[in-house]
Amino acid sequence: MMPIAIMPCGAAGTTTTTTVGCGAPAHRRGRSGWIPRPPSQGRRRPAAVKTERRRSSRHLVRSLDLEPLDVDGWGETTLREAQEATGAVFDAGTTVPIRFEGEEVVSEADLLSQDRCVFCDLSDASVLQVRGEDRLAFLHNQSTASVEGVETGRVVETAFVTAKAGMIDAASLLVQKQSVLVLASAGGAARLAAHLEKHIFPRDDIVVSDVSSNLSVFSLLGSGSTAVMERLGLAHDLGQNRQVLVSFQGYPLCIARATGLGVPGYTWIVDKTIAVEAWELLLGLENTAPIGSAAYEALRIEVGRPKMGSELTEDWNPLEAGLLGRCLDVEKGCSIGQEVIKRVHAKNGITRRLWGLSSEGLLQEGENILHEGKKVGTVTSACEVAGGGSVALGYVRTRVAGAPFSAEGKALSVGGVVATGASLTYTDYPTALGEGEGEEEGGEEEGGEEEARRRKQEEMKARMEEWLEQQSKNK
Repeated sequence: MMPIAIMPCGAAGTTTTTTVGCGAPAHRRGRSGWIPRPPSQGRRRPAAVKTERRRSSRHLVRSLDLEPLDVDGWGETTLREAQEATGAVFDAGTTVPIRFEGEEVVSEADLLSQDRCVFCDLSDASVLQVRGEDRLAFLHNQSTASVEGVETGRVVETAFVTAKAGMIDAASLLVQKQSVLVLASAGGAARLAAHLEKHIFPRDDIVVSDVSSNLSVFSLLGSGSTAVMERLGLAHDLGQNRQVLVSFQGYPLCIARATGLGVPGYTWIVDKTIAVEAWELLLGLENTAPIGSAAYEALRIEVGRPKMGSELTEDWNPLEAGLLGRCLDVEKGCSIGQEVIKRVHAKNGITRRLWGLSSEGLLQEGENILHEGKKVGTVTSACEVAGGGSVALGYVRTRVAGAPFSAEGKALSVGGVVATGASLTYTDYPTALGEGEGEEEGGEEEGGEEEARRRKQEEMKARMEEWLEQQSKNK
């Protein structure tokens, strides 16, 4: 394996330019922090040429303003092509591998083994960059975690909600010296950016940018990932939920000791220009193996990490989604949705919660969950697992027949298939769940009209508050 030079990037408040090849600037770090350069266009190279020679010839073509020639044996090597060359399989319309040929089965228990490490391409994730002097105070007010005053180098898990505490997305905030990277769900960048920009006041020093297309995101999962990082010289004595910005082959590489799944591991955020080199670096290491998005999804469901569009919709609040211990500061000051969250928490008013489901049969999203013939919940995510059977997540009532209800170990019926309920390692709920002032059993069926009216009133109130806020900004 070719030796690599890893060094900390430039100091805050300065502008550092790293030069590669014939002099093209690789990246800039200035008052705004890490500024990813747009991905190179028409990057062409012969597959057999080594990395240093590829880079030199590439920049020579740029400096002479020549159009690359279409010659047999030459072509743009993309990350997808590099992955397909090693057995990656893509579904139509996907940008990350769904699986790899010969892929090993991985479970949450496997990842606790000290010699186990897998890595996954999450480059379809949304990455926003928030810059400006008011960035921490702004994110503190717009999300559910305490962010104001957080020191540089921290990773903070948080959630973004509507005025009535309906879920928009859960995300990780990577606090850097002059900016914050918001690592959020795939496909959610435009909505989240619009949500944040809507709440920027004229005097706020805030700039929100979608930098997703400039970056690739790789996730290293498993207790063995620390040994992998040490072999690369990248461990940097990082504590949990800490991150550092280093230089890899002259380009910025953000390394965070956090996975967003609640399992041991690291997240790499790398400039797309060198995504192929970073992926091949991981691929060449012993005791590591790539997994596709299908295996990652099965792992997500197993640990119980809720996903945007499935468990995270405006129908559910972050307390119901089990984000209490990870993303919520119930006692923080005024912020969007905080009044509703605090009221529900104070009354122990969570009426539904997430449970895991496992079955030897096929569980399907959208199916009702029955207990003793009565509907108690709905499946929100489901997938098949290697070796047969399936796993799922579903929201289940906290009270059934007027008493607190737990799905732990219960025999349930899902679309005629027998399933067993199980608690989840990612989610966190109050211990006395189901004993508060939440709705009684039958709320959807027996008190449906009253509940619908109440929710409609809350929605109208929230919309009016947003409209008044927008009017005050326009004055």
